[in-house]
Amino acid sequence: MNSQKGEDQKKFDDDVIAKTVAMFQKVEELNQRMAMCEKRMDNVMAKEMKEKSSTMKKKVDNTRAVINDVGKQLTALRRIFDRDQ
Repeated sequence: MNSQKGEDQKKFDDDVIAKTVAMFQKVEELNQRMAMCEKRMDNVMAKEMKEKSSTMKKKVDNTRAVINDVGKQLTALRRIFDRDQ
């Protein structure tokens, strides 16, 4: 009877150890998957930021062009005004 209890306890202990090892393996697998997802997300965010940066640069360049045109027009108007004075 005592040996049966010992065998049952050993079986229980082995089962607990096996389940614990399986849980740790699953946690490790999930950590690896999470790391891959984070890397993908970083790549997507970097791409989006690059696209936004490019769009903003174009807008800044367009704004500079408009400012330069307005400056030229003001200079031309100033010359006309000064000439008429």
